[in-house]
Amino acid sequence: MLYYVYICFKVPTAKKVLEFCSGGKNFNTKGGEKEMKIAKFLTVLVPVFFIIASYGCVSTTDLNTRVTPLEERMGKLEQAQKAGSVSLDADVKKVEDAAARAESAAKKAEESAVKAEAAEKAAVSAADKAETAERKSAKQFELMQKK
Repeated sequence: MLYYVYICFKVPTAKKVLEFCSGGKNFNTKGGEKEMKIAKFLTVLVPVFFIIASYGCVSTTDLNTRVTPLEERMGKLEQAQKAGSVSLDADVKKVEDAAARAESAAKKAEESAVKAEAAEKAAVSAADKAETAERKSAKQFELMQKK
């Protein structure tokens, strides 16, 4: 690269090369000096640009060495995700089954509560009848004793 810059600025034949590339223009005139400076600048700038751009490029082997571990990690993550979704589906089914059993138990408890309330009413009614029967029996006993 430095050799190329040296040729463009120091070697007198560089001027002839530039004249040839520019179509035979004479760079010795006043306006030609400006064109000569631009031509020299471009002869340095273009190779420098390509050299800098080439450093930014990645080779396929370098790219493969970077991508291969990432592919392996992605494969492991996908397997873990599938395993997690399978276990998650099983857990969801277990929760749904438990919810169904809890709902069934709640219905049975409600039915039992209704039956218990009915039994309580029947017991209160039976107690009232027993008290009424006891009063009648006590009255009859008193009447019998008076006679």
